[in-house]
Amino acid sequence: MLQTRKGKNFFLIVFLVFALGLILGRFTILFSDSLPYVYRKDKTYKILKLIELINRNYVDSVNIDSIVNIVLSDVLNELDPYSLYFTKEQYQSINFQIKGHYKGIGISYDLNFSDTPVIVKVFSNSPAARNGIIPGDIMLQVNGKNLKDLLEDEIVNIFASSQKINLLLLRQSIDSEFTVSLRKTEIYIPTVYTWLTSDSVCYIKIITFSDQTYKQFITAIEKCKKGNIKGIILDLRDNQGGRIDISADILEEFFPSGHLLFYVKAKDKIKEKVFSKKQGSYVNIPLVILINTHTASASELIAGIVQDYDRGVIIGKRSFGKGMIQSVYHFSDGSVARITTYKYYIPSGRSIQRSYNNDMYFIDFEDDSARIIQDTTKVYFTKNGRKVLEGSGIVPDIKINDTLFINSMIGKMFSIKILARYGTQINKMQTIQEIENFVDTSFNKSYLHPHIFSIKYNLIESHFGQDSAYKYFNKFSPVYHKALEVILDRNKYNRILSNPIENER
Repeated sequence: MLQTRKGKNFFLIVFLVFALGLILGRFTILFSDSLPYVYRKDKTYKILKLIELINRNYVDSVNIDSIVNIVLSDVLNELDPYSLYFTKEQYQSINFQIKGHYKGIGISYDLNFSDTPVIVKVFSNSPAARNGIIPGDIMLQVNGKNLKDLLEDEIVNIFASSQKINLLLLRQSIDSEFTVSLRKTEIYIPTVYTWLTSDSVCYIKIITFSDQTYKQFITAIEKCKKGNIKGIILDLRDNQGGRIDISADILEEFFPSGHLLFYVKAKDKIKEKVFSKKQGSYVNIPLVILINTHTASASELIAGIVQDYDRGVIIGKRSFGKGMIQSVYHFSDGSVARITTYKYYIPSGRSIQRSYNNDMYFIDFEDDSARIIQDTTKVYFTKNGRKVLEGSGIVPDIKINDTLFINSMIGKMFSIKILARYGTQINKMQTIQEIENFVDTSFNKSYLHPHIFSIKYNLIESHFGQDSAYKYFNKFSPVYHKALEVILDRNKYNRILSNPIENER
């Protein structure tokens, strides 16, 4: 990281000069005989001049575009962990996550544990599903191009280059190769999952905040309303954020109109205050929010605001600690700069952004105290006078950890290998119990015992879908069961919201 503010300003100026040239379509100015005076007013002109000298005088031919991409990436990397530069191709490959839909054939695949992509998920009612593709099928070719040993960007580009997709697949479970011809359609990505428990609690899981999430949230909660809802569990575990405005729309459903939700600052000046614009539909329904160390940004914003107003109980593990907002700037060549432009502050006045000026920023601390030491711990107060801390994310009202992990690397690897080897057999299974029995009897190896739950979870997700996988996980989740306990005991619920934070392990 840069050590001084002066250094950061220098690199930011370099970036803005480049951006100006790109935006105005005058990048050829780099290769003119002399640079205009505006570029020579400070030392930033040396960077521009250096690229001109390389282009004119370097012994071999060079790709100037590649050099510019490197410079832009390095400049933004020096600012903070979230200011990033994307080429056109990189941005196209991630932008669908924000839009919540894309043109495709309806599959997800994995490249981490094989030299060719293994299909791990097939979306229902998609071209892939309608043409008999199943999880475990291995993609050998796309439109006649071999996929062996290709990088993910290269595969994405192959899929993006044509509306019609011809696949050569290997179904290893029956040792058979076959071809499928598909035409892309609009694939909408589910971001919300819900069910009504036997105790009439509406469970809503949000995995990210895309353009489609608010609509999906309303559909989910309306489905729950067919019963007599006693409370809502909003599960934001592993939700790493997305669109802040969409998270604000969801928040409005739990507050009266006119409530300050959050405000944003730039250069220590308040730029905007965001208030609830309408009377929420669920103002008086008990609310519990679940978080963990991978709850970040827009999802932390929801948890923090709810906590500040004592509107609901927060349960789980301390959240990640990202309280900055990025703005996206498009260049004429399709590339994008995503620059941190604001920090947001929740109603108590606190920021949840933790320090990123060290190499430990992305470490997943098992011990919360290890993270508190490196951050500020200035005290603020909720509406009911409970003490809360600034920085280091959101501290839950009840601290409790999940004891089973679904993202074990070995578990993920074995589940993919099992899908490839036994895909046809798994595709015939009708119940989750069949998958559990299959794993328990076929893979009862001592070295796999710590990863068995992860294997089962991933196989259930691939075969029965994400909602079934979440239900399976929550059967064994102490966090989920604590949430049910709290939300069904109104006295305990109210007591938590008026007393100091519990410490429960």
